Amino acid sequence: MSLWRASVIVTTAQVNAAEAACALDALAISTFEHGPDWRVEALFEDEPSRDGLAAGLAAAGIDDVSSLEVGPVEARDWLAEAHEHAAPRRQSRFWIAEERGEPAPPGTLPIVVDAVHAFGTGRHGTTAGCLLALEDIARRRRIPRMLDLGCGSGILAIAGARLWHGHVVAVDIDPLSVAATARNARASGVRLTCFAADGAAEYRLKAQRPFPLIVANILARPLVLLAPGIMQRLARGGTLVLSGLLVKQENQVLHAYREQGLVFRARRRIGDWSTLVLQRP
Repeated sequence: MSLWRASVIVTTAQVNAAEAACALDALAISTFEHGPDWRVEALFEDEPSRDGLAAGLAAAGIDDVSSLEVGPVEARDWLAEAHEHAAPRRQSRFWIAEERGEPAPPGTLPIVVDAVHAFGTGRHGTTAGCLLALEDIARRRRIPRMLDLGCGSGILAIAGARLWHGHVVAVDIDPLSVAATARNARASGVRLTCFAADGAAEYRLKAQRPFPLIVANILARPLVLLAPGIMQRLARGGTLVLSGLLVKQENQVLHAYREQGLVFRARRRIGDWSTLVLQRP
């Protein structure tokens, strides 16, 4: 099936309106940070009308549509690429592999990721930074309970379970990610509590005691918005690992969490991406 993509650059205040304007007949809508602004992308089964999209954006109050682009999506063998990117590899102490991959080398902690349904295979600088941060924490203290907020494929939740053999809760807004995390946990031989961040999630999290470790590998904007809620879930003396943000967004995210009383402890930069470690006094 051929696909078409439409994309437009908008301000933070225009994101919701742009998503709504592009959603008509779209198969999927995605939003990505683009410097200080945001890029809203929509995928279509048939070629959309650029004029029609521009009119819809204008009606939503977005007058500048000079960045609007419409074009075909290059045909790619996504399954083959997924298997290629999920080739077994060592990430510090962890061995990340497909279910059908080779056995983990001695002394490594195996993590199995289903390449067909992967929502992250650990290669990105944000995931790698979080894995290294978890190892640093493991050298200093034992963590009996951990929350992975925005679990994706479950790599970080599984890593926490491997390091500490404690209780790990994995949450994501995407039910497919939650299903992938549960599947990967079973394949990795660890037990996690997984659930989607739906209307009942807040009550389920409130039923949990505050966590001595929370990992949130998402994006800068939601990290800032979630700061008060994350603070409520973090135990006194607890450690918070934040990633999914660019180096240039560090100050913005740090400011939001310092306002909550957290203390900056460490940062790790891999390429343009940053992982921050903070602690609640």
